[in-house]
Amino acid sequence: MSEEATKEINIDEDRLLSPAEAVEFLNKYLKAEITVDILRQMRRKGRVEGTQLGGKNSRTTVYRVGDLLRADIDRRKPGRPNPIEKSIEMALEKLLKEQGIPVRHQVPYGDEVADLVTPDAIYEIKSTLSKNNFRRAVDRAVSFRNHIPSPVKVVIVGYQDDKDPIDIEYALSQGVEVMFWEDQPRETEQ
Repeated sequence: MSEEATKEINIDEDRLLSPAEAVEFLNKYLKAEITVDILRQMRRKGRVEGTQLGGKNSRTTVYRVGDLLRADIDRRKPGRPNPIEKSIEMALEKLLKEQGIPVRHQVPYGDEVADLVTPDAIYEIKSTLSKNNFRRAVDRAVSFRNHIPSPVKVVIVGYQDDKDPIDIEYALSQGVEVMFWEDQPRETEQ
């Protein structure tokens, strides 16, 4: 964001923001489309500067607005393929085609794009099904429901995160199935 644009919308570059406020700021002003988890990963990789309060072992991090304006967020913009998701997508496509099921990639539904679509299912693929990633995937999958005939199932596919268990019941209550990806996928009970 240029200095003129910063002054035009009256942004105080020295203001400190919590992680949630920093994400809201980045999403609003820089169209970053990130989450707090992604912001933490960006800080660990040196792409955005954060200050830990209370010393090195503190878990409280704040972000200066000026540092956020200069953050390297370009790599997280939508449309950049995740290599793990892409490999799951290609392996799932192969598995479905071996069963004689036709597959289409990147099919738009309203404002969203489905990763894989077959005649009877829409697959939303995530590299790892952590709590936040999973919740967003379920919400996105539910949005597909507004644009598809009801007998089509919606399935979220990804590696299980053993350290951050997900709420499968939430997905099932929304009419979304879950497929944990391993060497071969395994579907959840319905």
